[in-house]
Amino acid sequence: MSSRFPIILVGLPGAGKTTVGRLLAKRLNVDFLDIDEKIEQDTGKTISKIFAENGEKHFRDLEVDTICALLNSKSVLSPGGGAVTNPAIRKIFKNYPVVWLKVSSTCAAGRVGIADSRPLLTGDPLAKLEKLYAERRPFYEEVSRWQVSTDGLAAEEVVDEIIRNFEEA
Repeated sequence: MSSRFPIILVGLPGAGKTTVGRLLAKRLNVDFLDIDEKIEQDTGKTISKIFAENGEKHFRDLEVDTICALLNSKSVLSPGGGAVTNPAIRKIFKNYPVVWLKVSSTCAAGRVGIADSRPLLTGDPLAKLEKLYAERRPFYEEVSRWQVSTDGLAAEEVVDEIIRNFEEA
């Protein structure tokens, strides 16, 4: 397994970044850091509240600052699904092992359901996920060193695949 950290997991909401990230970190005996959770802890506000009060641009700026502060950590990082839309983050990610957890819009919609905690998915989650996938796919492809499909796989199977990719690198 590569000793290069942090390992960064990217993908749509519902791809399994948090679930897989926690399991991967446990298997590697490192910390798991969810960027959205860290932002909420640091600001004392939910992501939904930050979006509502300050807008997406402000949130994306907080995201860059938080990611940069954690780049020296021996950890698995899970940024929000839209982090890759930011050119500054894409530039940073090129220097780290990034795994794109690919998920179909249908599977992702089934996993996230209707959640107020996901401000970009309010209304029709499936339609919004399809739109997000179309917009973000080129960015996920640009930053990822590996791609692992999560459709139909248990989180443990996804972790096994990620570890296999690292061992073969």
